[in-house]
Amino acid sequence: MLHLNRLTDAAKKKQPQSIFVCSMADLFGEWVPELWHRLIFNECVVGNHHTYIFLTKAPARYVMMSAERFKENRWFGATITGKADLHRISLLKQVPGNTFISFEPLLEDIGMIDIAGIKQVIIGAQTNPDQYVGLEWVMKICEAADRAGAKVFMKDSLAGRWPDRELMRELCWSVNK
Repeated sequence: MLHLNRLTDAAKKKQPQSIFVCSMADLFGEWVPELWHRLIFNECVVGNHHTYIFLTKAPARYVMMSAERFKENRWFGATITGKADLHRISLLKQVPGNTFISFEPLLEDIGMIDIAGIKQVIIGAQTNPDQYVGLEWVMKICEAADRAGAKVFMKDSLAGRWPDRELMRELCWSVNK
């Protein structure tokens, strides 16, 4: 559902902010009409003092967008939860500008990956406290980020998952602050 009454909210805010567009939805899902994209990107132009964050499970739609949509104040991300989603990395690499990967929730070991060209990664666990997230899984992602020169942000959902909290902190802060 597109809430037309909220479309101009961001432009009315005077102080620059980071705005997570459709944080509880997927704006680039195949069911979303292109008209909605045009309306939202027009508002990004009006409120160009903000930073806009877009996250999808369908990054192929980013690849089809026209170049003028990839402005400096916009970040485009893809969600990867396991091996079945790894194809999204190659699609995201085709997107010009600011790109990130959200490994949240990380549900399995995704192995060694190449994320060259990606600027940031986010790593998080499922909110279910019984879901295992292996330290070695996270370390592989951090190593890939280090090779790519990407920043790493670890979500609070990882806290308390491993006995060595100092190691977690070191992983998070040692990778390209």
